Amino acid sequence: MDKDLLRSIFLPTLDEALKNMDANSLKLAHYTSFEVALSIIEGEAVWMRDVAHMNDIGEVRYGIQAVDAFISETSDRQLLVSTIDGIHAGLGAQIVPLWQMMRANISTSVYISCFSEHLPGKEDFGRLSMWRAYCCKPDGVALVLNTEPFRLESNALNAYSSPVFYGTVGQFHAKFREVLANITANADMLRTLHPQMLLNYVIMAILFGAVCLKHPGFSEEKEWRIIHMSMMKMPTLLRRREVNIRGKDETIFEIPLKDVPEQGLVGIEINDLLHQIVIGPSNRTEEIRAALIDALTTKGVENPAYRIVASEIPLRVDT
Repeated sequence: MDKDLLRSIFLPTLDEALKNMDANSLKLAHYTSFEVALSIIEGEAVWMRDVAHMNDIGEVRYGIQAVDAFISETSDRQLLVSTIDGIHAGLGAQIVPLWQMMRANISTSVYISCFSEHLPGKEDFGRLSMWRAYCCKPDGVALVLNTEPFRLESNALNAYSSPVFYGTVGQFHAKFREVLANITANADMLRTLHPQMLLNYVIMAILFGAVCLKHPGFSEEKEWRIIHMSMMKMPTLLRRREVNIRGKDETIFEIPLKDVPEQGLVGIEINDLLHQIVIGPSNRTEEIRAALIDALTTKGVENPAYRIVASEIPLRVDT
């Protein structure tokens, strides 16, 4: 089965974003504090936190409510059920109960890590809105990453990348009707799928819609998310850990930055993954630069000094 075709049917927003990524040679940037960036390099791992601990849990509620509104509308719910029944009779009736079961566990079973699109050569100073929102407290860093690992078909991590869709509830509903139209247009091919596989694709489209929908007012962030759904029990190389963050115990998952070529997981080691580090507005830029060079050198990263640039945005930094 052509995975590119399946992606274009069930996840058209992802399909469009990947094409845009290729056309514009986009990288992805992880905006964070200097201390966290250093821990990522030294620990060779990226954290994923559950959505209940996002900066604004309202972001996810927005997506959940949009899905609920679609299902609550009789005509849309009937369209959803009849479309899936048109592929495998009786399968459509399983979708709403499955969504309701998963909906109840999203806040504690969905883990994410967030990134922002980055145009090399055009955003070497970083993005002002991101420095203001996430990093300048007072020392922010953007880890700019090569994007090849974000498109891998490996299931080794049971974690999947997706762009955020910025839109109103109405625009989200229109996008999901597009998915249903895609299913109808490819009905003959989709009938060759096992019913459980078809159901998995539909549920994934719904869950990604819930977790990756944001109000259009946030669109300048150009966000991507890596998503792990712990409710789906599959073998994974992710490491579950119990940590204490700001005095509170929390469960996280770590993405180990180690290649596992026998499982199709390549390009995620720091030397290959890291394109550049941008040091945000800071009163101690040279101190941060020296510490980052030392950490990268220790991890065997080639030409570490050439991968680090300092943002010259004259943003006031509190001391």
